[in-house]
Amino acid sequence: CGSSREHAVWAIQQAGFLAVIARVQPDSSAYSDIFRQNGANCGLLLVELPPDSHSTLVALGSGAEVTVDLPNQKVKGPGFEASFDIAPATKEQLLAGLDLVGTTLVHEEAIRDYEATWQSFAPLT
Repeated sequence: CGSSREHAVWAIQQAGFLAVIARVQPDSSAYSDIFRQNGANCGLLLVELPPDSHSTLVALGSGAEVTVDLPNQKVKGPGFEASFDIAPATKEQLLAGLDLVGTTLVHEEAIRDYEATWQSFAPLT
């Protein structure tokens, strides 16, 4: 998936998905950089599995129950377990339930303090 629009992530989330699992190839990523960043910014977990693990997961078939364990970075299903990598900052953000705005508001007090003392260089008219 490579959409550069946040709407693509929102559509996936509005369909009820919390995570998307894709196959990564040795010579290319499963997601475009901009889609990966939009996923993180909007709170959607994007998991990449190597071809062999992805094929085993797909072979479980439609309706198989699969768990994505973000704290331990594992995808688990009946007779199946695979590890995945994720950027530490993205992992922390998702575990805290923060989107891009939420990660900014964590620093709300510091922002307020800065804005209270900042002197604009623009003339007041």
